[in-house]
Amino acid sequence: MPTIGLIKTLLQALCAYLQLRNKSFYHNLHRESQQKQENIINEIESLRSKRSASATERADLLRDKLIAEKRYLKHISAFYDSIDPRDNDTDKGGDI
Repeated sequence: MPTIGLIKTLLQALCAYLQLRNKSFYHNLHRESQQKQENIINEIESLRSKRSASATERADLLRDKLIAEKRYLKHISAFYDSIDPRDNDTDKGGDI
């Protein structure tokens, strides 16, 4: 019987590790997307201040890219929220 308890504990530890890696991966994606959005916004503002036709066209293209990046982040966040096991407590206070 002690081996079953050991296996159960090992599986719980593995599950916790994988959940932590998943959260870390999501947070890295989120941070990178936020940084990318900030860079795009800064570049748009810089182009808009030049007030030339080509700069305006480029700023419009970047605006579309910014919108796409925001959609991507929203999609990733929705996907992560659908698989996030926040409510699944692996230790229900049972026999420890």
